[in-house]
This record gives sequence, structure tokens and C-alpha cells, in this order.
Amino acid sequence: MNWNTASQTTPVHGTPSCPADPSGPDLLHRIDAYIDRNLSDPQLSPRTVAADHHVSLRMLYALFDARDMSVAASIRRRRLERCRADLARSPLPVHVIAARWGFTSSTVFSRAFREVYGTSPTAFRRAMYDGARGVGGHSASWV
Repeated sequence: MNWNTASQTTPVHGTPSCPADPSGPDLLHRIDAYIDRNLSDPQLSPRTVAADHHVSLRMLYALFDARDMSVAASIRRRRLERCRADLARSPLPVHVIAARWGFTSSTVFSRAFREVYGTSPTAFRRAMYDGARGVGGHSASWV
């Protein structure tokens, strides 16, 4: 028996040790789900995504090429979307929300948020609150 071949095809704990088609759409779906599950991890990066899926960085980048968005940009966009949603509904401080979704610096977060949404996180939150209650109404203690 060739041990090199056996180790590549023998199931471990009931699952194949490597997917039949590592470049297929199923892999991209698993990677997307993995990214969504790990957005709060500040260490999440293209390198960790590739390593955890047993693919090279080159293959990971190739998978994302069809989307016209890099892996890092996709992670950043998803984090910003989660932060934006939390800012609209949560009384938590801006820096806490940013940290919750993997941003390690509130300055970097604020700059990225402003670049994408055209306003600061605090101004966005205020506008969302004002729009929900009508301008000139009661002030919320968390805004």
C-alpha cells in the first residue's frame, strides 16, 4: 500500500481529508460561511482563511477574482456592514461595536466607515435615531 496515497484519501472522523474539487463553488460557499462565522476575530485575514481551508493564498485570491473584490476587502466590507447594523440598533459605544466585529483600532474603523458610507459612525447613528423618532423629538441617552 502506498502510504502517501492512503493518507490523502482515507477519511478522518468520517470526513474526507481533502475535498474532491478544491476549486469548486462548494469551497467558496464554505469560505464565505467561515468568514461570516469569524468576523469578530481580529486575526481573520486572507492567510488564516487559506490556511484553515488547506488552500494556497494564490488559490484563495483566484476564487475571489470573479467577484471583483479581494478577500481582505470582502472581510472589511462584511465587518463594516455588521457594524453599521449594530450602530443603527445598539446603544453600545462605537469603539465597542468596532471591536466586536474585529476592528482593532477605532480610528481605522472610523476612517473605513466614513470612506464607505460617507459619514462618521457617530453621525450615522445620530441620523438613524433622528430618522426613527423624527427630528426635534426626545433625545436618546445612548446617542
